[in-house]
Amino acid sequence: MSASSIVKEIVQERQRQIEDEGYDAHHDSLHDPDVIATGGAFYALPEETTDWVKAKGVDLWPFDDQPKRKDRRRDLIRAASMIVAEIEQLDDTKKKSDRTVTLKANVERIKYALEKGQTAAAVIDVMVAEHGASIVFGNGTYHFRLAGLTVTRTAGKEAVLKGWCAAATKKVEAA
Repeated sequence: MSASSIVKEIVQERQRQIEDEGYDAHHDSLHDPDVIATGGAFYALPEETTDWVKAKGVDLWPFDDQPKRKDRRRDLIRAASMIVAEIEQLDDTKKKSDRTVTLKANVERIKYALEKGQTAAAVIDVMVAEHGASIVFGNGTYHFRLAGLTVTRTAGKEAVLKGWCAAATKKVEAA
């Protein structure tokens, strides 16, 4: 078999885990780091090895349910797909971390500019021009979006900026 067909099998197994087992990104995020990779490592080891280690009093299987061994080749495909799931979890955690850093930095920029006496309009202009923000006014309401977070206020531009900062701070604290 070619490497590309084996990789295709691994991708298909990952899809099966998501669709049939419900092991999607949300489910995977409920596991501590390295737990899914440990499950993958378990399946990568020959069954005789994991049985021998368990007989010595160490259970390598990281989950509450029992492992579902298949044949050696199938177990290796499952192991590889679990490693893929762990990498997806790492990447997702990194994105969340990056977003948290971005939110914090933008809160600091906005607060600093307002404290230094810049008008809300000037701060919004800078955030739009340099940081990808957008602001829309319609039906007496401002909609301000920055770093994937949107806040709506009717009390004016300064209120929408302060509201965005409060919402962003809440998200950062929850992360």
